[in-house]
Amino acid sequence: MFNPKEMVIVQTVARISETLRCHTSRCLRSRFFKNNCQLCKDVCPVDAVTLQSSVSIDYDRCTQCMLCVGACPNGAIESKFAPFHLLVKKLNDVPTPVLGCSAIADEKRWHADVPCLGIFSAEHFIAFSVLVRGVIQINLTRCHNCRNGSMVSALQQRFAEAIHIYPPVAKKVVLVTETHALQFAPKMMGRRAMFGFLREKATEEAARVFHLVSAEESKSTSYGVKALPSRRQLLNHVTRDFPVPELTRFGYPFVAVSNTCVLCPACSAICPTGALVLHDTQEEGKVLKFDRSLCTGCGLCAEFCPKKAIGVCSHLAGDAPATVFEISILKREEE
Repeated sequence: MFNPKEMVIVQTVARISETLRCHTSRCLRSRFFKNNCQLCKDVCPVDAVTLQSSVSIDYDRCTQCMLCVGACPNGAIESKFAPFHLLVKKLNDVPTPVLGCSAIADEKRWHADVPCLGIFSAEHFIAFSVLVRGVIQINLTRCHNCRNGSMVSALQQRFAEAIHIYPPVAKKVVLVTETHALQFAPKMMGRRAMFGFLREKATEEAARVFHLVSAEESKSTSYGVKALPSRRQLLNHVTRDFPVPELTRFGYPFVAVSNTCVLCPACSAICPTGALVLHDTQEEGKVLKFDRSLCTGCGLCAEFCPKKAIGVCSHLAGDAPATVFEISILKREEE
């Protein structure tokens, strides 16, 4: 364990400022003025999110509960914190991993932390269940004393959603609300390990800064730029490397088109992730292609279609082939 002076050093280095950032061009309401999505606003307990011409946050009101981050299907609101794989690395360093909140400074009973546990979505719980070797405990024991304590019910709903999509989550992730139920053993460190910890934190901070700089450089207000939300990227990583039928069938939406489709470019243009693409080549003519791995199920294509020819299903039904990373042809120009 550290002596008091060493602990001050560790706490100082470990302290990372987290804030939220908005990507206006990813907001569904900004992309289509008739869209009425307000998931981020509905989930905010302090009414800090406003939806006028675009999504914005009142940082004087915001308590950084991060619920809006986990609610947005298109990644219009994101948190500036270290990449997800660094959390997984820390949790895999101990046999009984505990994930907690950095806002609780007086009693750090966790091995890895985030600004607030409200940041997690169903996709995050699924990824934890696959990527973390041990049974991961989500430390909610101090949430009842926190100003963001109301986020627990929303987190529990997302956890239930994750179990519905991928039942093994229930065996690999545990939401712990009672102190006596938490099994926490601090990671013991000697002096040499402390310097290793400092190097690790320096690397983590460098990775976080690089992540932020890269995000700012790539940030664009152009509505023609297609971008995949980080949580869908995470699910794709898990599904590609650890393929299981439950994820491919229930974890991804599916799009279908009717005969009224005239192969106009509306859906391809409005899709924020590039899941729908209208190709027009001399060899094939007009072909509407669909990449299921890029679809978040936002429904913007169906809403924007002038012929109302598109339907979005939350999952595959019946005996349909549960493919994710294969391009489907939804409509081809008749010869």
